[in-house]
Formats: sequence, C-alpha cells, structure tokens
Amino acid sequence: MGELQEDVKGSNRLGCEISEDSRNPLLPILSMCKWHHPNEDMSILHRAYDRAVKQHTGQRRKSGEPYIIHPLAVAQILADLGMGPIVVASGLLHDTVEDTDYTLEECRAEFGDTVAGLVDGVTKISNMEYGESAQAETIRK
Repeated sequence: MGELQEDVKGSNRLGCEISEDSRNPLLPILSMCKWHHPNEDMSILHRAYDRAVKQHTGQRRKSGEPYIIHPLAVAQILADLGMGPIVVASGLLHDTVEDTDYTLEECRAEFGDTVAGLVDGVTKISNMEYGESAQAETIRK
C-alpha cells in the first residue's frame, strides 16, 4: 500500500473528510473557489494539490494526522474568505518549501512568481521569533 493510501485510510479513521478518491479533499475547496470566482481557471488548484500531496506524503502532524490535512484546512479557509485560485493554491503549498525538500526556485518554476512570492512570505513570517510578532502583524496587513 502506498504512503498516500495509508494517509487516506488513517485520516478516515480520524474522521477527516478524505476518501480514497485522491481528488475528493479538494472538491469543497474547488467548489467554494468557483463560487467566488466563476470565470477563473481552477487548474492551478489541482496542480498545487498534487504537489502538496507529493511533498507531504508520509509526513505526520504532532497529533498523528497526515500532514496534508493542514494545507487543505488552510486552503479551505482562504477559499471561504473569497480568495482566488492563486492565493488558495499558495495556501496548499505554504509548507512545502519550509517542511520538505521542495525549493522556492522549484515552486517559482512550477507555479510562477506570484505563488512563489506568497509561499516565501508565509515562510518568512512563520520563521520569525516570538519577539518579532508585531513586525509580523505589520507584514500581514
């Protein structure tokens, strides 16, 4: 059994909405993004999801859940807030550069400057020390 299948089965036991259809976790995100942006191309979401799954397969959160659940949750929040497909794709990818061997240059080549810039910005904010939280809040604004 592949690592993704194990993650899917493990997440089902945890009550997460991931089925054996590898595209299923993306459906609510796609649906919300299409609702807010009906005329935009959503293919970047499929590509970002595929990359995030590839990079995070086998990784676990401290809770024991498959790591991919976190980027999916971030992407869902962004979609619910009405963000477009580029921002939502960046949410799916936000930990790939920080937590895997995927480089910012690879991200830029695969997804373009805007996505890479957003991913890099999230990485920089998350790497700040606690004392820099006010500066991080300024950057977020």
